Amino acid sequence: MLLAAAIFAVVWPLRHRMRRPGDLAWLVLGLFAAGRFFVFFLRSDSPQLALGLSSAQWTSVVLLVIVIAGPILTARVTDRRGLDTHDQMAPPPR
Repeated sequence: MLLAAAIFAVVWPLRHRMRRPGDLAWLVLGLFAAGRFFVFFLRSDSPQLALGLSSAQWTSVVLLVIVIAGPILTARVTDRRGLDTHDQMAPPPR
């Protein structure tokens, strides 16, 4: 619950500053994966799988790799289509 509140506190002020629609989702996923990775260092009931990391931490590592590659691939697809999604979006409500 504390992790979710921390992610919300980081993401809420940035919600209107993201250039592409999917950027905010990638940010939330990345923060969640990084947070869970460190939370599982504090837990002692998780068995270690390989290199001293638990299976949940390995899942977080894989998710972080996907989160790093995701926005790059999303930007390439958007650029190939020639879309400028920022100009097509409605302005934020005031």
